[in-house]
Amino acid sequence: MKKTLIYILIIIAVVIISLIFIAKDRGVETPAVSTKQDGVLTPISSFNWDFEEDSTLNLDGQPQTSVYLLATYKSNLSDRKLIDTVDGSCSKLPGKYEGDTSNAGKIQCYSAGLGQQYRIVAGEKVYSIERKLFEEALPNASSTYYDWERVSEFSQLR
Repeated sequence: MKKTLIYILIIIAVVIISLIFIAKDRGVETPAVSTKQDGVLTPISSFNWDFEEDSTLNLDGQPQTSVYLLATYKSNLSDRKLIDTVDGSCSKLPGKYEGDTSNAGKIQCYSAGLGQQYRIVAGEKVYSIERKLFEEALPNASSTYYDWERVSEFSQLR
């Protein structure tokens, strides 16, 4: 009887520990990866947009895309952040949006009549990542564009 009780307690402990590890792995955003070298701060030298198919589906069962931005500092250190998860897919387009102060180029994501545009704007101490929504319109009407809104930021120095 005592051996059976001990085995049951061991099994319960293993299950609880397993559930803790599984819970930690779910829904965790990709952390920014960087290292500071002896207190020396360096500015960002470049940005690069990156898209990955997300493993989740939206409420309609359609695929989603994760939008990442990689900031590389002059010290060759970098930060990669998840900026947004959107329905549909994304593309890099030539040129840049008005107000964009980066070298990353412009990107646009789109699915079923709704799209997102992203730009990077330099502030005093941070680069703001901004998103603008737009809606598809009929050929004889103009598309609806919304105001730019801040969705993330990067420190200008790392």
